[in-house]
Amino acid sequence: MPDSDPSHTASTDPRKEELATLFRQWDAGDDGAGQRARVEVQGIWLRVGVTVALALLAGVVMFMTAANVGYWAEPSVARDLGDVREDYLAARSQVGFAANTHVALRGLVPTRLVGVVEPATSPAAATDAATKKASLFFCPLQRIVVFTTQPLAIDPTLAAKADPRLAKLVAERLALPEETALSVAVTGRLLRGDQAPSELEPFVLSFAQRTQQAPADLWLVLDGAKPRDATWALIVWLLAGIAPLLSLAFLVRAVLQRRPVGVRS
Repeated sequence: MPDSDPSHTASTDPRKEELATLFRQWDAGDDGAGQRARVEVQGIWLRVGVTVALALLAGVVMFMTAANVGYWAEPSVARDLGDVREDYLAARSQVGFAANTHVALRGLVPTRLVGVVEPATSPAAATDAATKKASLFFCPLQRIVVFTTQPLAIDPTLAAKADPRLAKLVAERLALPEETALSVAVTGRLLRGDQAPSELEPFVLSFAQRTQQAPADLWLVLDGAKPRDATWALIVWLLAGIAPLLSLAFLVRAVLQRRPVGVRS
């Protein structure tokens, strides 16, 4: 009878035990690499989602401020649109070809003059905003609402100097005789009535209702507004564009640094 059991001898063979240990270590290493790969993929998809979200947000911000950036790009020297009064008498109009531009107009008739407090444009200006007066008036010659800080006053005694060429406006009750005697010149930003800043929307709507016009059929001139006043919109554009670009850079970096499954360090 043999001295030892062959099956027992085989089960205790140190070479087989060493080989089994190597297989277990290999399996454990594969599991760790697979887990790392899954974590890396999840991180990459998270970065993709963040990048897309930032790009969409930047697009919305840029769309909402595009008009201001467009005005910032306008020349500092206003384009002269001529005398509105002469254009009216000649049955022509140059206003409709210059939306959201830096323009100069003259010959406006200030009707329905309304005094308002000028909106503060900065914290410093807000401290004395109550002392800063502005006016809104409606020029029926080209359906233009004007926001201006020029000191304007309608003196009834000016009726004797009424412009006889605008007698039709007086007859149609679109202007008073003393208003036709005045001629106002403005230089600033020209907008469509339905693009008015939020603080001026109620006034534009009021003028539209009183003249039985739609806001989109009116024009709005922000007297004194210069292209450089819209520099803030350019800064907003730059910040909005940088955010998704930085996220995209980190995404590309994560993809390039991702190790393929099975590559061990």
